Amino acid sequence: MFLYNIFFVSFCMQIIAAYDEEFAFKAYKLAAAAYADDDQDAIVKCFNNSFPNVKVGNNFQHSTFECDKNGNTCGVVYATFLELNTTIISFRGTKTTWQLIVEAVESLEFVDYKENGIYYGKVDKYFKRATEYAYTKFLAYSQQYNALSTNIILTGHSLGGAMATMLAMKLVLDGDAKGNQIQLYTFAAPRSTDYVFARNLMEMVPNQFRVTHNRDIIPHSPSCDSNGDGCNKTPGQPYHPPTEVWYGKHDVMKIGEYVVCDSEDGEDPSCSDGDANAFKTIWDGLSAEHMQYFGYNIRAYGENGCNSSSRLKKTISLVITFLFLSFNLI
Repeated sequence: MFLYNIFFVSFCMQIIAAYDEEFAFKAYKLAAAAYADDDQDAIVKCFNNSFPNVKVGNNFQHSTFECDKNGNTCGVVYATFLELNTTIISFRGTKTTWQLIVEAVESLEFVDYKENGIYYGKVDKYFKRATEYAYTKFLAYSQQYNALSTNIILTGHSLGGAMATMLAMKLVLDGDAKGNQIQLYTFAAPRSTDYVFARNLMEMVPNQFRVTHNRDIIPHSPSCDSNGDGCNKTPGQPYHPPTEVWYGKHDVMKIGEYVVCDSEDGEDPSCSDGDANAFKTIWDGLSAEHMQYFGYNIRAYGENGCNSSSRLKKTISLVITFLFLSFNLI
């Protein structure tokens, strides 16, 4: 059952049961900031672009760190806006083809997610471990230095979206936050949970939106258990939590043209699952829909301080690599 709560932020007051496109674009900029890695100037510019009337100040940390045994890195930004009583944690996506290969191989294995002996479902092995690395190497210290605020925004793109999803559950189960304090906005996130975990996360963190773009193939990885007419709710098999927000029909996202999918089922067959086709993606996906949300290539956008000149850089190598590693759609 969804809980409805009021989220107070100085630029708006809104009921977060509904998808907010303006807020989603702000969250996208925060996710883009994580792609700047340790370029603090670019990160600050992205944050100022999202919240122009708020000073970032000293309550701000960022880190790039090894997040798997092969030396691949992840990036995360942690910031507290005292004026907004809000903490923001954003994760970047994969940057190298080698890391993508490791992710694809390890995504073939889902492992138990337990806390205090209680089973919450199964999750992707790689994303779980990467999130644990992020927490022990950076986030635990950041929380000691700057405590979590009443309101928490978690966001990320691709790998970063999966890590934000894992962190949302961890914060609630560890008692660091209540679920209705958290807003979880992810972009192009792969499947990182099974149906059991997805249901538990939906109950514990009701205010979450998973934004997808047209035929972006990564949200359909790893493939779910399917008999050809949608994803089966099979425990232990990949399954997204709700709620998907699908910007379909256009290889360049059109603001305002989206569908809010089933709020109870993360694998709504009438949304992107119903249009997932690897061959179509290869044929007409050279605009790299995975990297381009809201008209901006997220990596270039973040590295350039969320400057508007970073529109639509062609980036296809990672997406095409992933297609041949892990797909069997849906």
